[in-house]
Amino acid sequence: MEVLPDKAIREVADTDVEEYTVVRVVDEITVDLMARIGDVVFDNAESVTVVVNDVPIPIASLNTLIATKQGLRPKDMRDLRFLLRRQELETETGQGK
Repeated sequence: MEVLPDKAIREVADTDVEEYTVVRVVDEITVDLMARIGDVVFDNAESVTVVVNDVPIPIASLNTLIATKQGLRPKDMRDLRFLLRRQELETETGQGK
């Protein structure tokens, strides 16, 4: 995130993610940093890597996203339905990882 124009990541202290539930970094893009979502923490989260402009970026896998959407908020329930349908389609087409 150091390559972004405003270098907003420099304002995040080493302890912020542990201390706060969500740390929002707003620069050219917005990124929310979280130590945990429900029972999902970095150590038990599955990830996949995408490459953008020759930079490998780890992102949450579909299974991890599903695990983070177990809440009761209407938005989480909509997200969960979408993610489960996506998982079903990937399974049907053999594109799941």
